[in-house]
Amino acid sequence: MGAWGYGIFENDETMDWQADLVRSEGLDMLRESIERAVGDEDMEAQTASIALGAIAVLAALQEQALNAEFEHMEELQAWIHRHRGTGTELNGKARQVIQQILEQSELKELWEETDEYAEWESTVTGLGERLGE
Repeated sequence: MGAWGYGIFENDETMDWQADLVRSEGLDMLRESIERAVGDEDMEAQTASIALGAIAVLAALQEQALNAEFEHMEELQAWIHRHRGTGTELNGKARQVIQQILEQSELKELWEETDEYAEWESTVTGLGERLGE
């Protein structure tokens, strides 16, 4: 796991994913990243990390102000501003994916082996709370 912190964007997989997202138009890549994880009973860490990144962006699309996790990510901030107010139809699937990741995923297992598991779990749980209705 190429992670340097428990934040959603503090790992190689999610940073690579967001670099591709900012070059995309529309929500297709975001949607695919969330839907790929829905119902994945053997979810690999990479799939979970990317899904969490997509869900963080989805939450940001619905928030008035950007969360601190997007600091120093100017291209992603611009992408979010261009698409603000969209994607709410994905909230239900996003919540389902968060639950799956917290209950049974390779990513959860990897974090359970660290001293920062509680912080990671709180970050992921908080992500679900940021989603609108």
